[in-house]
Amino acid sequence: MKKYPEKKICDIAETTSGGTPSRSMSQYYGGNIPWIKSGELNDGLISEHSEAITEEALKNSSAKIYPKGTLVLALYGATVGKVGIVNFATASNQAVCAIFPSREVDKKYLFWFLRQKRLDFIRISFGGAQPNISQTVVKKTLLPVPPLSIQNQVVTILDEYETSKNLIETEVVSEIKDDLHKYNIIKTGYDKIVENNSTNLELCEKLLQAILQEAVSGKLVPQNPSDEPASELMKRIKVQKEKLVKEGKIRKDNVPKPISKEEVTRELPEGWEWERLGEIVQFNPRNYLDNSLEVSFVPMKLIEDGYKNEHSFEIKKWSEIKSGFTHFQERDIVFAKITPCFENRKSAIMSNLMNRYGAGTTELIVMRTFDELVLPEFLLLLVKTDDFIKLGVSSFTGTAGQQRVKSEIFQNLVIGLPPLPEQKHIVQKVDHLTNLCGELENKVKKNQENSELLMEAVLKEAFAS
Repeated sequence: MKKYPEKKICDIAETTSGGTPSRSMSQYYGGNIPWIKSGELNDGLISEHSEAITEEALKNSSAKIYPKGTLVLALYGATVGKVGIVNFATASNQAVCAIFPSREVDKKYLFWFLRQKRLDFIRISFGGAQPNISQTVVKKTLLPVPPLSIQNQVVTILDEYETSKNLIETEVVSEIKDDLHKYNIIKTGYDKIVENNSTNLELCEKLLQAILQEAVSGKLVPQNPSDEPASELMKRIKVQKEKLVKEGKIRKDNVPKPISKEEVTRELPEGWEWERLGEIVQFNPRNYLDNSLEVSFVPMKLIEDGYKNEHSFEIKKWSEIKSGFTHFQERDIVFAKITPCFENRKSAIMSNLMNRYGAGTTELIVMRTFDELVLPEFLLLLVKTDDFIKLGVSSFTGTAGQQRVKSEIFQNLVIGLPPLPEQKHIVQKVDHLTNLCGELENKVKKNQENSELLMEAVLKEAFAS
């Protein structure tokens, strides 16, 4: 299309970007305003969002609402250069550029043009700490601008092929017929690669879930008859609980509900015991600290991204966060109770906290073991299993946009408790196997990325000579 005039995007469209409300302000999140991030751009129609913000967040940040049908482009991150069209009014973070073309350019034509420019955007983004392009780069990008009738035909052809995989000869504009034949051939191969990659990623996830299920069922490692049985662990846990009750740090437990035959789903290995989760851990414990003590404030964002030890946290005095926040300390298990964070298994074991203590949003549930008589790492395996997630999802309460699961649901959960030495062996085995699964998944994702880049290169044929 080089015979048609080329114009800078800034001459035929307006652009803007969003912002991120402060993660330390829990009242900014969980509202009814959709808020998308660059990772959610999918080179197609965006119909879902993982987070929402409040009116207060909108007023106190650079986030702004884009109308339904807005064309968006990822400016940085792993998805740099990817585009999308939002199917709902939404705000976004600063990594998403919203583009509003003039009447001179069809929005879908610009969408398809930007899809094939991703290779160029990726090349431009190299060199920084993360892939990154600016609005200036987008604005200066040259776009061939044929008459709207030609733009509409190009859009019709590409949309039709995207959905039906059929290339209709009579609808093909003569100037791009040869190029689209090339596109047709390679797109067919690409679709097969994508299908295979998708299947392989699903298999990786199923394999990981099978490993977790075997781990918490006592089928992953052999039992050692000389291990102290879990029944002895429970006696020691009872001693610890009685000590904490006397110190006034926890309340005396109610008599637990007896475990019924219906709750015992399988036969346990030798040395294991059926126990209610609330009997072996403290849920949402309170910390009683000196007001002047400095501790870590851990925003929900870090839990969502998958907690890592290298994170440095905002440091606050205990007097600032002792009320109205969730408390935790080193080695506590923390997981989100709000959908979709819970459904996505956003959970972690706390570490690297200032003075060993911290706090975060009330949208977290905390489990604390008694003197590590139960390994946090073993319990984290349980939290990530399909059975645990399904239990939580089936128990969500609240409005559609702010559904949450209560900790009481998990306190009554019946689990199989292994001896402490076996817990350690299980964790080690799972670590080894999940590393292997991760390597396999990375290879599949790399293949997927390479096939996407190949497709974007081929798509250039529709916009080049």
